[in-house]
Amino acid sequence: MNASTTAAQATNRVLQIIFIYWVIKIAATTRGETGAAMVSMTFNIGYATTMLIFLSLFLLLLGAKLAIRKYEPAAGLAGLYLNGHCWHGDL
Repeated sequence: MNASTTAAQATNRVLQIIFIYWVIKIAATTRGETGAAMVSMTFNIGYATTMLIFLSLFLLLLGAKLAIRKYEPAAGLAGLYLNGHCWHGDL
C-alpha cells in the first residue's frame, strides 16, 4: 500500500463517520422533539414544564450513568430494548 491509497482510505473513513454522526444527530433531535411535543400536548402542560421534565430526566439519567465507574454494556442494551418497545407500542 502506498501513501496516497492510505490517505484516500482515511479520508473515506472520515466521511463515513461524519455522515453517520449527522444521521444519528438528526434522528435523535427529531425523536426528542416529537416526544416532547407528545408529552406537552397529551398532558396539556406547556412548553416550559415539558422542558423542565425532560431536562430533569436527562440530568437524572446522566448522573446515574456517570456514577457507574466502569462500562456497562447492559445499560445501553436496556435503553435500546425499552426504546424499541416504547416507539412500537409494545409496552
